[in-house]
Amino acid sequence: MLWIGYYCLQITLRSAANAGVYSTLWRYTTHTGMHPLLLRTFLQRSLAAYFARASSPVGAVPAPLPFHTFLDHHEYRAATRALYDTLSTAWLTPSELLQPHYGRAIAQWICADWAASGRSRLHVVEVGGGSGRLANDVLHGVLDEQKTLGVQGVATVLYTSIEPSAVLAARQQACNSVYNNVYNVVQRDALQEDAFNGIVDDDNTHVVLLMSEVLDNLPHDRVVHDEDGRWAATVVMDTGSPIEALSHEATVQDPLIRMALEVFTSTSPDDEKHTVMEPPGSFLDHVRRWIHETIAPQSTILWLPTGALQLFLNAQRHLPPNHSILAFDFDYLPDVCIAGQGAPIVSDTRNGHTYDYATYMVPKGAADIFFPTDFGRLCALVNMVGQGSVAQYSKASHFFAALPASQQCATRSGYNPLLGDFTNTSVLMRGVMG
Repeated sequence: MLWIGYYCLQITLRSAANAGVYSTLWRYTTHTGMHPLLLRTFLQRSLAAYFARASSPVGAVPAPLPFHTFLDHHEYRAATRALYDTLSTAWLTPSELLQPHYGRAIAQWICADWAASGRSRLHVVEVGGGSGRLANDVLHGVLDEQKTLGVQGVATVLYTSIEPSAVLAARQQACNSVYNNVYNVVQRDALQEDAFNGIVDDDNTHVVLLMSEVLDNLPHDRVVHDEDGRWAATVVMDTGSPIEALSHEATVQDPLIRMALEVFTSTSPDDEKHTVMEPPGSFLDHVRRWIHETIAPQSTILWLPTGALQLFLNAQRHLPPNHSILAFDFDYLPDVCIAGQGAPIVSDTRNGHTYDYATYMVPKGAADIFFPTDFGRLCALVNMVGQGSVAQYSKASHFFAALPASQQCATRSGYNPLLGDFTNTSVLMRGVMG
């Protein structure tokens, strides 16, 4: 009975706290004219500030690693650790660490897809090009592969990067200056409705939408299924001091959330690893969780990829309807300490050390916020809004194993980091080849 009384006290306190939140939100809205934001809008602003830092968190490897000289995975990983120590960067993407072969392998898939399309021209549209390295390697690979297609000259190939950050846009343009006649950067946010407008205006062009480690940084919405069987979406009052920003649950009205919920509530996660529970805490936290799970109805928290859904809708609206898609990203993240299925890691790197936050309510630009992708459900969303061939997915290692360029990453022992590392990465594919 003592524990039941404790649980009831917690419910009473939580209800009182929620009443206080609603009252404070009402007063703040009344006096300032500001209104609560959907969580994805708050996260989008925070991430935009993070990637706009003068000292960009996007690292760049100055030269390709000599994979063929490494004996095995030990020597390869020692080399990558040395890069992190030297560069003092937050992270290095596979396209940086595995250059140029990562991009050259992608180019082989793109060229095969282009050949199958029967169209005379190719236009690669990349979202979030980072340092510009992937574009450089893909372009080099495509131009090399053209001779296998019997196509001459660069006039048949175009490459556009859509990048919201002015800092990164400048880096991408500089990295690809040698390809200025076929490459350009458009400084736009891919989540804006007209982001893809005017990018492609030729019906005889085969278009490939390319993203590598972009999905994880697209904003999500958080919804809660309460004990009464209702879904509610988290909203935030951005008071200018986000640490003190308030969040509460509101009835789901947003069409993107509704679309994502339709898919997420009618399908199962790809893997139980996608479900991340709250981290263990004090003894009383354990007791409260045990009581909640065994006596009280279970609430469910879902993080919905509404940012990705918005991006694919925008692309479908302005790119040729049967464009191909390649999107690589994490299908699982370890050590997540924020509650909910598909919850993010919120992290920052300072002076070579990584700091994780236990909340997504951090000051704008203070941290990277990145999510795992449930590729099965994302394919369902893409197929819901798209046309043409059906989107499907596989582990990235399976994708690369079928492409000859991937073998250039092999060490002397046969270990290949392009196939053996990044095991928590998958790829969404929608192509002419099926």
